Amino acid sequence: MSLGIVLLVTVLVLFGMMVGFAYLTRFLVESMVGTRHRILDEIVSTGRVPQKWREDYTRRVTGRARSRTFFGRSREAREAARIRRRLGSLARYVERTGLVADEDARKDALEAIESVSRQWQREADE
Repeated sequence: MSLGIVLLVTVLVLFGMMVGFAYLTRFLVESMVGTRHRILDEIVSTGRVPQKWREDYTRRVTGRARSRTFFGRSREAREAARIRRRLGSLARYVERTGLVADEDARKDALEAIESVSRQWQREADE
């Protein structure tokens, strides 16, 4: 009788672990892929840098050490370069992912990212 209880508990624990790992996997995929696609959708629909990135930029630039430079670059220039790197990373993702609907959508998304990157470069240079 005790062997049956041990086996039942073992099966229940293993089943619980399987369900837990399935939810964990779902969460991780949503956080990695879903976030990128939401950002991409915001860029394509608004033609601007995502609101979250702009808020981060403003918060970092208006920090305590605003006037300090690092290797001859101002904080504004460093943060603008950071956003351009993030846009470049998103463009590389769009180029290689299979999760974009078709090649026309891929082309439109890449054009939108390039346009936003050029716009951000002009604003950073001013």
